[in-house]
Amino acid sequence: MTFEPNPHFSPPTLESRILTGIRGEIWIDPTDLRVVRIEGHLFREVEYGWGILGTLYPEVPFALTRPKRRSAAGSYLILF
Repeated sequence: MTFEPNPHFSPPTLESRILTGIRGEIWIDPTDLRVVRIEGHLFREVEYGWGILGTLYPEVPFALTRPKRRSAAGSYLILF
């Protein structure tokens, strides 16, 4: 399944600003109905503090995988 940001989303926190600039694909385990992998990239520049605090540039790829576990607290492995 693919994902892209809602153009009307207004990020409530500084950390959530990155959500306005990423798109990609998400895999959901059909048996467990849980996210097992996310791959994406920035499609536009995301600035923090008008670029003074930092800037994330387009086409930065990322991948998150979630190992199959039976614990309540899941963990993610971040791949670049």
